[in-house]
Amino acid sequence: MKFNELTKSFWIIEFTTILIMIIVLFLPIHTAIKIGFICGLSPSLFNGIYYIRKWSKKSDEIKSDLDLIRGEKVKVIFLDIDGVLNGYNKWTYLIINISKALHIPANIIRNTLRIFEVKEKYVKRLSKIVKNTGAKIVMSSSWRHGYWNIPYEEKYSDQKRLHDLLDKYSLEVIDITPSSKNGKREDEINQWLNETKFAIDSFVILDDEPYDLQSFMGKELVKTSKVIEGDMIKGLPYEDTGLKRKHVKQAIKILNKCK
Repeated sequence: MKFNELTKSFWIIEFTTILIMIIVLFLPIHTAIKIGFICGLSPSLFNGIYYIRKWSKKSDEIKSDLDLIRGEKVKVIFLDIDGVLNGYNKWTYLIINISKALHIPANIIRNTLRIFEVKEKYVKRLSKIVKNTGAKIVMSSSWRHGYWNIPYEEKYSDQKRLHDLLDKYSLEVIDITPSSKNGKREDEINQWLNETKFAIDSFVILDDEPYDLQSFMGKELVKTSKVIEGDMIKGLPYEDTGLKRKHVKQAIKILNKCK
């Protein structure tokens, strides 16, 4: 039996159960008998609703997997983490520069500011891209080696936070890019595209460093960093990184092939 047929059968049973309970309420029998009968049916009713929701969700997951197996075209997000889901801004640079002047160790400042901690607001923006495009996520970040196929208990705290936030927004990483000898991200993404079993409709790359992604510049690359000239100390430039709303719009436009 197909999942949608199974779900339909559950609904018929639940409707029948409710109908019987209503009929019993109006029958000319003792109130205690009515209450006992309804209490006896109630667990079945709530269990049925639970399984309807469970099987409906399972049906959606299986349909998604079958779409991939059948070779239907999919959209892909190649996801970097550092500088995309975390990063610097003018305030972090301000504090870092002040800390340097006060000779405070850099690692203390990084840990205090949690610069490399994944920010929920950026994950939420990533989820908006997925919801508006139906794209699948492939991790191209250096984080992939400590994230992919590693038991949750063995992950570092930052990796656990990434896992928890992706799970919170129902974001699944379906694969990671392979490692290349030269470590060039451009080659790793191209290798994945050439070897994947999926039929690719479109793809976008979310990354803050374009130096090894030159062939994707001006096309599939959404660069999530920008050097701002002048900050709050001596007019020095600073780098502003992280997935902004404008990047979300740009990524959706690329994936949906909008002009």
